[in-house]
Amino acid sequence: GLTGYYRKMIKDYAKIAKPLTLALRTDKDIIISEDYIQAFETLKSLLQNSPILQLPNFDKPFILTTDASNYALGAVLSQTIDGKDLPISFASRTLNRQEENYSTIEKELLAIVWACKYFKPYIYGRKFTIQRTTDHYNWLHNLK
Repeated sequence: GLTGYYRKMIKDYAKIAKPLTLALRTDKDIIISEDYIQAFETLKSLLQNSPILQLPNFDKPFILTTDASNYALGAVLSQTIDGKDLPISFASRTLNRQEENYSTIEKELLAIVWACKYFKPYIYGRKFTIQRTTDHYNWLHNLK
């Protein structure tokens, strides 16, 4: 509930909060499992020690870093300031049942498309770099 308000400030929020999210999806009583407790404690710790987000500088190019796992997508919008990549905002979401069946490459490409739509107010009409976290995109460079 309350942690969702701060999801833009926590990297990989959807991946971390998945046990909590799954517990809320059912109409049954919440069963507090070890995964549930670990997710809660991790979020609590991250909220206390979260990285400081930067204000965007619209005169500088943006960097969009994306990643996908078997059950979630994640993205970081950042800019290079004084030689350091500093985060502006984080975004994440869990995959639905159909998306969980996608191949690894399809999930990685879905992460890029989703992140571009999510951060459209920042990147639309501006130069930005998509930074990959894996080598799954190498085949894209060879397409003609």
